[in-house]
This record gives sequence, C-alpha cells and structure tokens, in this order.
Amino acid sequence: MESLAAMTVVPDPLASEGLPEPVADTRAALIEAASTCDFVTLQAMALAGGEADMGYDMIFWGAVHDLDEFVQHDAQYGTLRSLFLTLLTLPYGADETEDQVWYQWPDVPTLNDPDTGEQRSITEFWDDDMLARVAFVNDTTSEDVISMTDDVLGGYGLFRTAILDDGRWWFAGAGD
Repeated sequence: MESLAAMTVVPDPLASEGLPEPVADTRAALIEAASTCDFVTLQAMALAGGEADMGYDMIFWGAVHDLDEFVQHDAQYGTLRSLFLTLLTLPYGADETEDQVWYQWPDVPTLNDPDTGEQRSITEFWDDDMLARVAFVNDTTSEDVISMTDDVLGGYGLFRTAILDDGRWWFAGAGD
C-alpha cells in the first residue's frame, strides 16, 4: 500500500491549536498511523475507546474488529485517506453533553436555526475554501457537499472523526 505521507497537503493550524494534551497526542498518533497505513495501531486505538460510550461501534462502522475487513473497508472507501486529511487539513470544533466533551473534525455547524427551527444552508457557515477542503477529504465536489448537506441529508453526513477529551478515539466515518 502506498504511504499517505507522500501526499502534498497544506496543514491547517486550526486543526490542532488549543487542543488538550490527550486529544493532541491522539490526533498526532492517528495522523501517523493513517499516513503509514498502520492498520494494527489504528485497530488497537479504535478498540480501546470507540465502542465504550456509544454502545455500538462508530469507527468505520465496525470494520476495525477484523483486520482483514478493516483493510478491505479502507480499499473500498478510502478511510485512511479521509482520516489523515480530515485531521491534518480541517479545523475542529468542541462539543459537550452533561457526560463528556469531544473534539470533532471538521467543525460541523448545527444547520437548524435554534430560534425558528428552519434549516439553514451549509454555505452560511463554511466559505468556498472550507467547502473545497471538505470536498477534497470526501473525494467529491463542493457542489456535492452543499447538495448532500442541504438537500439530501438535511445535515452533515460526510466523513468526520472525534476524540474524547481524555484522548480516546471516539468515532470516525460518514453517515449517521
């Protein structure tokens, strides 16, 4: 398998600035493992944290449980490419519930207006550059990102990943 480290990408400084140390460490380990196609390390990281709080596996839809299935999933969907590019080139957002805090790449806005309940367009939150970067990560076009987010899904359902504030890799994949 060809290493992703040979790709020419421009890292976004907002992809890591201000992260808590455990999150920054996990992000760096994920980038390293994805860039070198280290499926064994990624599998260990996924099994160490992803399933515990969700009640089901949200890291590549469970493909990481079997190493051969994980490799096949990557060959079919380009998951390592998406993971590498997402963590390296897209800004993150922090979200929380009563129980936990997580850091998610990309920073995905809530499209439903909290006052009116009406759905807003992703273009109200992301400029052309951000749309292009999200499109690149998802191997599609900016127009498709807008269409899928605004018209088809009614929210962001393309590739994203998250790390809990304690450093556990929580989820990665596309769809909801």
